[in-house]
Amino acid sequence: MPTKKLTTYALNRKFIKHWLIDNDATQVELAEAVGVSPVVLSRYINDRRGVPVSILFSLAEEMRADVRDLVEKVDE
Repeated sequence: MPTKKLTTYALNRKFIKHWLIDNDATQVELAEAVGVSPVVLSRYINDRRGVPVSILFSLAEEMRADVRDLVEKVDE
């Protein structure tokens, strides 16, 4: 039986950038609100690194967004 390849997801940069603009917030403020350093949040957003589930849910809660809006499929 062939093995199905898992889909890879990353943070949706556009959604987060628009949220920051719409809410007059900075990436530094968002990082502090979810308990990570600004450098770490920047890496999650820009370097397309895997995000721990706890951080993903913290972002969704802070942004009052659905988790599915915060992620997008990554082309490999």
